Amino acid sequence: MQPDSRPDNRGKTVLDKDDPRFSIIGFHEPLKLEELNDHIVFVKQLVVSKTPDDLKKRLLSIFNKLGFSDFSFLGFTHNYKPHVFLTTLPEKLLADYEAKKLYTRDMTLDYLKASNPTHIHHSDIQKIIDNPCIPTHTFNKNREILALYKEFGFNDAYLMPYKTDEELFALEKADEEEANEVVVDKEEIKSKEQIKKAARNRKGRMLFSLMAKGATAEEFKALTESRGAVLHGLGDTAVRVFKNKFISKNPAPKINPKALKLITVMAKFDVTLGQAAEKLCVSTDTANKYMAMAKEMLGSRSQANTVYKAIQRGLIDFD
Repeated sequence: MQPDSRPDNRGKTVLDKDDPRFSIIGFHEPLKLEELNDHIVFVKQLVVSKTPDDLKKRLLSIFNKLGFSDFSFLGFTHNYKPHVFLTTLPEKLLADYEAKKLYTRDMTLDYLKASNPTHIHHSDIQKIIDNPCIPTHTFNKNREILALYKEFGFNDAYLMPYKTDEELFALEKADEEEANEVVVDKEEIKSKEQIKKAARNRKGRMLFSLMAKGATAEEFKALTESRGAVLHGLGDTAVRVFKNKFISKNPAPKINPKALKLITVMAKFDVTLGQAAEKLCVSTDTANKYMAMAKEMLGSRSQANTVYKAIQRGLIDFD
């Protein structure tokens, strides 16, 4: 019998090379270590929300600590009209916005149609409508919208759009098929374009907005720029918690119980995979296998991101 020439990796923990713990949010701006620690605490507070009102109170408490007075979270249940899921904005503001049908001309909602929208401020829209080449009815309506917000002390707002998991999956699948196949049939080309167009449709997209009552536009912009990655991470978590717990028909993904136990220990005690393996009295080789299972089920590429996604989707019991 020939001796096995393969290296013996037993007892070694497979480490992530390109994904340091402080970059798990996935945005261009990395989180500082102290920001990450605060963020994990915030996420743990959100995932245990029992009702939408409970989630709203927890979110408001968190955003108050970060310097914001109000927030709004809306999405599209129809192709044209937004639905406010959670908000702390004054009822009068919302009623006036609805009564005047300002949503039909709201440039921030049209912005969601973009193929890859990113964050934007109300003050950015103000600059656009203050210097129009040709005055339009849409610009006039957006002046009304901004004036309405200012009437209640909101001189600016920070708007963060989010794509649904279904949309991202559809786009990735269409792009992957396009890259791997040579399509010569015109009907097939048309079909692929329709898939992409449908995936980019604003229906199903979410918009998370933050405000700081009384702050000037300059003060507000400085506040949001200093906390960009934290705010995006919290907005993303809020959207996922709300969808998974209160409106989604699809339950959170199931993970192998042993794999879930491993990442639960990592999350609760803030330990490495190797340390978690010791606590569970399993070999690091076995722990690596459990981690691989969890990565596959959650669609993540790193250990840190796997733990983060499990927390974010409410899979970790911190009691």
